[in-house]
Amino acid sequence: MRGILLALMIASASVAPMADAQAQDFPHKPFTIIVPYPPASGPDLWARMLGPKLSEQFKQPVIVSNIGGAAGVQAGVNVLKAPADGYTMFMGDTSVLIVAPYLIKSMPYEPLKAFRPVALIGQLPYAIAVNAKTKMTTLQDLITAAKANPGKLYYGSSGYGSNHHITMEAFKQETGLQINHISYKGGAASVLSLLNGEVDISMTSPASLGANASSGAVNILAVTPGKRFPLLPDVPSISETVPGYDFTSEPGIVVAADVPQAIVDKLSEAIKHALTLPDIKAGFEQVGTIPKYGDAKEYAENLKLNAAKFDKAIKFANIQPE
Repeated sequence: MRGILLALMIASASVAPMADAQAQDFPHKPFTIIVPYPPASGPDLWARMLGPKLSEQFKQPVIVSNIGGAAGVQAGVNVLKAPADGYTMFMGDTSVLIVAPYLIKSMPYEPLKAFRPVALIGQLPYAIAVNAKTKMTTLQDLITAAKANPGKLYYGSSGYGSNHHITMEAFKQETGLQINHISYKGGAASVLSLLNGEVDISMTSPASLGANASSGAVNILAVTPGKRFPLLPDVPSISETVPGYDFTSEPGIVVAADVPQAIVDKLSEAIKHALTLPDIKAGFEQVGTIPKYGDAKEYAENLKLNAAKFDKAIKFANIQPE
């Protein structure tokens, strides 16, 4: 037993100097940000906006690599296969870090254990919208209509197990409403179904509604964060009608769990600076996002809080691996 303890003490003592040396030499080669979504998606655009700013600070190229499919699992596997030295970053969000284990039968890793948070980068809401022809203009109108017609209204989401699906199920759980779900392949298809009258309601991102909202074709009744969203100040939050309701998409950068803390700190500080730049703010806002920095500890707490919320809603909706 003494021999084992001695061996562990020697191993621990050797790891610290190695990590310090890695941090002192950091950075000395190009970076990669792996995005678990296709080009031109929101996460891809965030990565491509941040990449040049990190490159300027670190004096090293930053490459964005898109690896889609399998609820982000394949992208995560690629991150974990790379050396744990901080040069491979992962654009994380609720779907890939929290929801994926509920949708994939045999996950090759546990996201919240396999990855180490680096920095929260932004915030964007989801929204409940209706076709303007329904004459609903407030969330209370929708609640009244759903209560008067239990099981007769339909809502569309961007897919089974998507954040849009889960957050609407959470709304149903909090209100006791009986509203049927129809799953579509993506937010655009969901919004088109709303415009065509195939569904009465859509839970989607405000950015997906785009010109249809500004033209008056759809009415945005409420947004999901616990308070009004800065880019949509005239739209009430759901919590104004349903106290306590609070769901927000807050993406961030993560790395493999074994990356030394000193390197994580350097990455986090660089991201913090990038998010203060006016062109980043403008670029994020164009895709319906506000820059929001949180350090590694804050992002970890954020993920833990969201994990509890999503777990409750997923179990209520009985969402199972397909």
